[in-house]
Amino acid sequence: MNKNHFLRTTISIWCEGDRDTNFVKYLYALYHLPGREVKIRNAHGGDPAEQVRQMIKYYLMHDFDEKYALYDLDRGEDSVKEARRLADVSEIVCLESDKCLEMELVRLMSDDKLIHRACRSSAEAKKVFAELCHLKHEDDGVEWERWVNKRKLDSLLSSSTRWLARILDMIEGE
Repeated sequence: MNKNHFLRTTISIWCEGDRDTNFVKYLYALYHLPGREVKIRNAHGGDPAEQVRQMIKYYLMHDFDEKYALYDLDRGEDSVKEARRLADVSEIVCLESDKCLEMELVRLMSDDKLIHRACRSSAEAKKVFAELCHLKHEDDGVEWERWVNKRKLDSLLSSSTRWLARILDMIEGE
């Protein structure tokens, strides 16, 4: 073996959509540790079961030490159950966000009044998130550093946000 070759743990994280993917890439840039090769992929929406099926097809051609699926719970209980079943059989670890990514982010960024409003539905969570980040359109890109900077993330981690901690565990390998 070449003395310059290092064994790396390979991790694959599939995110449900564009915003989820960009947020995880942002976290990766802040918290990545050497020795872990993390590939972040975008499932481009769809229901959780379809996302896991895409992953399974991909893994027929690519091998990873750890496989994770991040998806929302707003697509129906049947799809979520099927996604969990498929993931279990395929050794994929699921991380489910409550309703949608925006709901989780509103919880990280906001007060109880806005959280209560966002809890009504995924659509409302997306509206509240867009308001918090001063986005013109709900689907616009987010300046993550401006709204969820590393100092704020570190303080949130110390105050125990399980969802965020689990994402960072995937990236850092703890």
